[in-house]
Amino acid sequence: MRGDTAYSDTVVGQHVLIGTTALPGTDQNMEARWVHGVSLNRVSFSPCSSGETEDMGSTLIEELIWTDSTLTVKAKVIANCGFSFLCDIEVLNDTILNLIHYGYGDQASCSCCFGLTYHITRFNDDTEAILPTCVMIGRDRTTLKKLPS
Repeated sequence: MRGDTAYSDTVVGQHVLIGTTALPGTDQNMEARWVHGVSLNRVSFSPCSSGETEDMGSTLIEELIWTDSTLTVKAKVIANCGFSFLCDIEVLNDTILNLIHYGYGDQASCSCCFGLTYHITRFNDDTEAILPTCVMIGRDRTTLKKLPS
């Protein structure tokens, strides 16, 4: 088995997650969908342009694109160089969209900069949805950004 593959056998079938991907059907994602009108669709992975350096900075949100039907969040994440990521979302206090990433895979003796782009569907069919107004990464309030109106 590869270091960046998660495999489980369940009653309804097998789930194989390879590399960096969105975790499908989690409780947090379903609550975000049905209560807050947003759902994680997919995640794109890219190395940061800075690669492995002494001064990579810190994890942060680089760009927010909020349209009538989507929210795209481009994030810079500092993590172990051997990791891939399993990603999820949750909504905290009815207002904060929290981006979650679980690093897994091979362990390296270095840290690297990664680009994670969260592609989130915005559902406009539910007029009672409580849309989030801010976004952050990993419950770290230093990464908190207000969503564009």
